[in-house]
Amino acid sequence: MRIKLDREREAYLDLNAMCRFAEVRGYELWQINTAKPTSADLRALVWCALLREEPDLTLEEAGRLLTMENLEDVAGQLMRQAREAMPEQDDGSPNPGEQGDGTG
Repeated sequence: MRIKLDREREAYLDLNAMCRFAEVRGYELWQINTAKPTSADLRALVWCALLREEPDLTLEEAGRLLTMENLEDVAGQLMRQAREAMPEQDDGSPNPGEQGDGTG
């Protein structure tokens, strides 16, 4: 997916990005509250999603790409993609991130 930061960038929430998120944050992507993610979750998610195309990008550099002007739009795009990437529940219940009880 393309996201508008300082410029148009390609973001990927593939398995590598989800694993990197878990390594950085200490919990799985599906455990965050996608309705109200923390600032640290958003920064980590942007960083992880950009690494495939920009492997030298640092976490701090990813944080500088998020501004008050683009934060709401970028967060909305990434949270939608994160919800789509979450595992389906076998019993038909909502994904953990949609319940609002995640660790984020």
